[in-house]
Order: sequence, then C-alpha cells, then structure tokens
Amino acid sequence: MSDGLCVESCERCPALVESRSRIVNGDGPAVADLLLLGEAP
Repeated sequence: MSDGLCVESCERCPALVESRSRIVNGDGPAVADLLLLGEAP
C-alpha cells in the first residue's frame, strides 16, 4: 500500500485476527465523507 501500512500482518483487532480468512485492501482516499462497505456470500 502506498501509505506504508501492511494489513496482512495487522493485529490491532484480536477478534478479527483469529477469524479472518481473506483480507481485501480498500481503494480511495484515506479521509472521505462517505464509505461504502459490501459483503458477498
């Protein structure tokens, strides 16, 4: 990622670290007025 973050090794949310199976990087500005999240089966 361009801002130096490595989401694959992030452990800031312990509950998510234990249960996550796939990480999807976002796209767009870090500061935004609107954020859209989607989840598919």
